[in-house]
Amino acid sequence: MKQLPIVLMLLLMMLAVTRPALAQEENPLAHAVLFTGTTGWALVGLAALLMVLFILWTRRGPN
Repeated sequence: MKQLPIVLMLLLMMLAVTRPALAQEENPLAHAVLFTGTTGWALVGLAALLMVLFILWTRRGPN
């Protein structure tokens, strides 16, 4: 319950940021630039590495 105000605040911030893009009547993703192949695979590898490290870190339990 302590995180509920934080989640609501983040949702309101996301809505406020995306309103200009949603107000346009065109596709907001039409001008998006996708990552190159190398950058995309590097980000996927980093995400997998961080996930494995987090799993290993949480298995240690409380000290």
